[in-house]
Amino acid sequence: LSTSNSGQRRALAVLTKNYAGQKAVHLLLHIAGLARYFDAIWALPSGGLYRCQDEWYEMPTPNVNHKADLLALVVESPSEFLPQLTQNIDEWKDFGGLKMEGIVLVDDQRANFQSPSGAQVLRFCKVARYDGYYRNLGYVKNMGGIGAHCAEDYETLKMFVEAPSTYKETLCLHCVERHFENSSAHQPVDLIIFDFDETLTLATFMPSDR
Repeated sequence: LSTSNSGQRRALAVLTKNYAGQKAVHLLLHIAGLARYFDAIWALPSGGLYRCQDEWYEMPTPNVNHKADLLALVVESPSEFLPQLTQNIDEWKDFGGLKMEGIVLVDDQRANFQSPSGAQVLRFCKVARYDGYYRNLGYVKNMGGIGAHCAEDYETLKMFVEAPSTYKETLCLHCVERHFENSSAHQPVDLIIFDFDETLTLATFMPSDR
């Protein structure tokens, strides 16, 4: 996901309403062995971390309550949310001109794709939720997470990010590109955002074959 088929670098970030804070999210990602794949963690209502090479640093973020509103601010000033863009120029030389259509939000809550203020996420993947039996926990309601019910979710996400405008709907991970001005120009994806609590879950970290 972090590199397109044409070799262009993409940014990967976590965006979550997690009142334990960004450090708690980073700790869980680190334990799962996933932290090194992400470039930033943004925790609403405020607080963030970013990774420059192998080190993580704290950064301030605006106090906003809706994910679409924060992403609109990211488009306005990418380097404020991804400071490594100006600190490690060689790695990010192809990352420029970020637009809302260049962002994909992966989330399990449809309400996060458009805010009351009118900010709208144009490309998103809605993660499926379901009830079922899970390991030794018995019957669990409202489970979810990428790959929790369908291992093909991972490939589905990769395919959608590479070519959103030609994507076919799936019953597992539901990916959507809204119509927007110049959508026929096939703007590439530059930034992929993951929700944390119900999108990157225990089932994501522990596939059924382990």
